[in-house]
Amino acid sequence: MFSQTNEYALRVITFLAAAPDTSRTNASLAEATQVPAGYLYKILNTLALTHPMHTVRAGELQQWMATGEYDRILRGEYTKRGPETASRPLRDDFAEAGSHYARETRETLDHVVDAAKKAANRVGEAFRKAQEK
Repeated sequence: MFSQTNEYALRVITFLAAAPDTSRTNASLAEATQVPAGYLYKILNTLALTHPMHTVRAGELQQWMATGEYDRILRGEYTKRGPETASRPLRDDFAEAGSHYARETRETLDHVVDAAKKAANRVGEAFRKAQEK
């Protein structure tokens, strides 16, 4: 899967590799690569880590806990199976889950297609520039 973060990371790494001995500020790097500052900091902070996904996952868990959803679950406020099963058949849960994952898949594919189009456009631009020289 080619996420927005991956696309931004590739932009930053490619840009830095083009001139490794050049010093840049975060602001100039964000501007030159058209990467939002928040993503740039995330990318730069995880590049040197040997296990960045642990750090990223911990951050995601903290964000989720801050929404209050974790506390809601601890209070027991979630869909339970039991006597109320007759009023909420399991097939309804399956249908709802299927709709959710279908929606998520469509959105992910849209992002992949957009990223591929952007990459193809950039390759085309680079090729045209190279031929002009």
